[in-house]
Amino acid sequence: MKEKLQKMLSEKNTRKAEIVKSIEASESVEDIKRFSADLEKLNGEIRDLEAMLADLPDEAEARTAAVTAPIPPVVKAEAEEARKAPAEVKTDDSKIYRSFGEQLADIKKASLGYGVTPALEKSQRSILGMNTQTGADGGYAIQVDFANRIMDSVVTQSEILNRVDRYQVSANANEVYVTMVNETSTANVFGGIQAYVVEEGAQIPTVKPALRQIRLGLKKIAALAYVTDEQMRDAQFTGSLLERGFALAIARLREKMVIDNVIANAGTTVIAKESGQAAASVVGKNFLKMRNALISTSRANAIWTMHPDVAAELPEMYLSGAHTDKFIYMPENGISVAGYDRLFGREIIESDYCSALGTQGDVLYWNPFEYLEIFKGGVETASSIHVAFDTAQMAFRAISYVNGMCKYDQGITLVNSQTQRASYVTLATRA
Repeated sequence: MKEKLQKMLSEKNTRKAEIVKSIEASESVEDIKRFSADLEKLNGEIRDLEAMLADLPDEAEARTAAVTAPIPPVVKAEAEEARKAPAEVKTDDSKIYRSFGEQLADIKKASLGYGVTPALEKSQRSILGMNTQTGADGGYAIQVDFANRIMDSVVTQSEILNRVDRYQVSANANEVYVTMVNETSTANVFGGIQAYVVEEGAQIPTVKPALRQIRLGLKKIAALAYVTDEQMRDAQFTGSLLERGFALAIARLREKMVIDNVIANAGTTVIAKESGQAAASVVGKNFLKMRNALISTSRANAIWTMHPDVAAELPEMYLSGAHTDKFIYMPENGISVAGYDRLFGREIIESDYCSALGTQGDVLYWNPFEYLEIFKGGVETASSIHVAFDTAQMAFRAISYVNGMCKYDQGITLVNSQTQRASYVTLATRA
């Protein structure tokens, strides 16, 4: 804490010197007034920091104060309730806490300087092996089963993430190398293997597969939540709220990453708009051509992903010309008796992360299993009271390490066909 305050004080003194130089160099009254106002405000902040540093006890005194400080009434009441509760027999050291909220309450007490409870110390040693704290400002690793539960919830809360090809990266790695087939045409197999009709005794042509290597590194994504002192009194509710909140926030960001990558992928086939098609519209032929452009090997797992504004157009979607009575859309629980709306028999998943209606990427027809996502472990959390100390709030943060990419960055050309096909198809902008 002291080091942080000293650093902030040093930065503000440096800024003060810069403002003084600006005042001395100023030639207009307006500039001098403006710089003087900034200087006055900065001087106030410097005085506050100096006062905080003067009042701050040294490290030894802080430890003594934390140990000998009286227990607040709220903490006493919680401890009394815990003593009244029937004792729980625990046989699994990895499950020291019964709920995420219980652990958050102990983390809060430790961050406020009331010492590390035996349960929190035991949980940290079981998780980290040797250390108790993961950060100088009150950061603690959460119990393994809670971390895994948040990660599992991330996937189950998304209709897209639970369909992609997911791999966990080992503990000592931050990236993966994946060898893929480099295939651009069906004229051969695996980018180069081909069979021939040969005469007896004739030389068989030599062939080999074309391979490429994908390098994919992890990215850090994080969510931050503030919890008031009053809210922490209901630890059970707060724990459930943060578990669900962190999982939902991380799931939505990861879903956005997937959709953005598919739209921007060089191997995604883009279908042109129809001649004379109105701006910001979709018509039956758009979907017919998209269906035709998806490589046949991807159809078994294919899904439609579209912006809700596109989905709103579907109930009136039909084939034009002589077949105006042929609707191509099947509503949920209609004749298909399915749990999803369907288009050409394939499920429709709506996402507001798709592009706006009429913009490239507003609708996708793709095979999610041809998208590779890597992740590392569960969800890491930390807490700090210093961010909003003056408003009696705790800051809880969740971090997850993930990344993903389309497995194929180029389309496939079929024998005797001019249509470019791929495992990912979208519509061009209709302006």
